[in-house]
Amino acid sequence: AASLFRPVRFEQKLGGEAESDLPPVLLTLKDGSTVELRGLVDRVDVFETGGKIYVRIVDYKTGRHEFSLDDVRSGVDIQLVLYLFAVTSSDPERLRPGGAQYLFSHNEAGKTRISRSGFLLDEQEIAAAADSTESRQYSRSLQRQSAQEIAGLTGKMQEAVRAVAERILAGEADKTPSERACRFCPVREHCDVAWRGGR
Repeated sequence: AASLFRPVRFEQKLGGEAESDLPPVLLTLKDGSTVELRGLVDRVDVFETGGKIYVRIVDYKTGRHEFSLDDVRSGVDIQLVLYLFAVTSSDPERLRPGGAQYLFSHNEAGKTRISRSGFLLDEQEIAAAADSTESRQYSRSLQRQSAQEIAGLTGKMQEAVRAVAERILAGEADKTPSERACRFCPVREHCDVAWRGGR
């Protein structure tokens, strides 16, 4: 209600077989082979102005999930950038990156709170369209990124995917323990290098 962005797609498939599905993201590796990335975008919002359509990606999370530029650059968390790129590159003449955010619920002092973490195009018209509240309560937690910076994040995301794919093709499968990765690993208890949080 406090935004001029309007939801146009829910659970938008990337790389599916239906007519409404978007194509997968294809990245070419050094040897000429390709990596194909598929996924499911929770929500796609758009705002149209001056003949341009700005896209905002919304990804729902259970529990706190903070967006980090460093995590994008290192390839640890590329989801938002990947989805924004996938949607806008499906029609680059018309679609422009407007932003992307995680929307998550968390418990704070016994109350359920809804929070956002992500980024928004650093242009006044887009900021106003994303959040018309005087206090900017729905967008103040979002990092502001210029169009050039968003393009840079897209490049970093692609570099990270290519690097991982090329390591896999080269037969590399070293253990790389971290708090974030190890917590989801089904064989963590049997791993000699798993991150265990001081246990």
